[in-house]
Amino acid sequence: EVLWPVAEAMRAQVLQSRVIHTDDTPVRVQDLEKKRTTRKAYLWPYVGDPDHPYIIFDYTPTRDREGPEAFLAEFTGTELRPRFLQCDAYPGYNGLFEKDRYCLEVACWAHARRKFHDARTSDSIRAHYAITLIRELYDIERGAKPCGDAERLAMRQELAVPKLAEIEAWLIKTKAEVLPKSPIGQAVDYALANWKALERYTGSKWYWAYAANTSTRQSSKHCRNVTSTPRQEGVLIVSRYPISGARAHKLSYSRGLARAVVKSPGGPVAVYTVHLASGSTSKRAVQAKQVASIVRRDGTRSVFVTGDMNDQPGDRPIRVLRQVVKDSWSAVGKGSGATRNSRIDYVLYRGTAKPQSARVIQSWVSDHRPVIARFSVN
Repeated sequence: EVLWPVAEAMRAQVLQSRVIHTDDTPVRVQDLEKKRTTRKAYLWPYVGDPDHPYIIFDYTPTRDREGPEAFLAEFTGTELRPRFLQCDAYPGYNGLFEKDRYCLEVACWAHARRKFHDARTSDSIRAHYAITLIRELYDIERGAKPCGDAERLAMRQELAVPKLAEIEAWLIKTKAEVLPKSPIGQAVDYALANWKALERYTGSKWYWAYAANTSTRQSSKHCRNVTSTPRQEGVLIVSRYPISGARAHKLSYSRGLARAVVKSPGGPVAVYTVHLASGSTSKRAVQAKQVASIVRRDGTRSVFVTGDMNDQPGDRPIRVLRQVVKDSWSAVGKGSGATRNSRIDYVLYRGTAKPQSARVIQSWVSDHRPVIARFSVN
């Protein structure tokens, strides 16, 4: 009772926002009618815009539409000044988007991406390609986030609108190629059915954030030709340049090393990627020796070894690998001192490739420090 006026004041502030982000989260609660049992209920976070930076959680015993409709009853706009609600495609929101309310739907790309993420096991190539295209939208937004309103809107119009046109064309083409009930077919249908709402953010100057209570995973950028090793090996290579061949080497302890020959503008390069075992340095040392032996025999002029090594730069498995390859970040990288000591992801190289730059980025979903490196190849 003491805090209720504060919650009401925060709710009033959130409802003054031009755009609100929401989603529903299932929670287990005690069932007062049945002792020692629980039942499912829901929390609905409502996130205000930067001018009204508050988050309110609304509790409902069910997922019925009455919950969001009651909370957002006053969230209406005008023809000249509409409001925006960013959410998933839950039908319970539909009543909020009736024409006379002037409240427009902004769909969540994280929800659309999740459908393709779930389709990876049945159609890896198409699913990863879609994830890569969506990742490029994320990159644009990350670059636009610190900008002013006018510049952010201009960046969306200049960079995101053409990318969205490319994605839409690919979705329409793919829809005709896949079974509608397959996971990839359902992912395509979800995106196309919500397309107008998915692209609406490009006409706005406000931050594009994912709807509340969503998460994303990183994917490789600029994928054009995707080659995948057998799924049980647990590794994948993606490239913006043509791939002329690929194979998977099995390592000890149920791990794999993928190899692909990529036709770069400077000539063919061999690219390896690996995910060394977690939890045991001795196992990783064995795997590192196997990787080093394979890479040492590779006659390609430029060779790259990338991946999650699960070891820091001074650890034994990395020392084994560095007997045959060099570390791009150690050569030309820039980053914090902590990065040097804590990172476990690497872009290693040997041969004629010359590193030009290397930087470390923060992962969205873990404590990893992925490395992005640029090379000249001749």
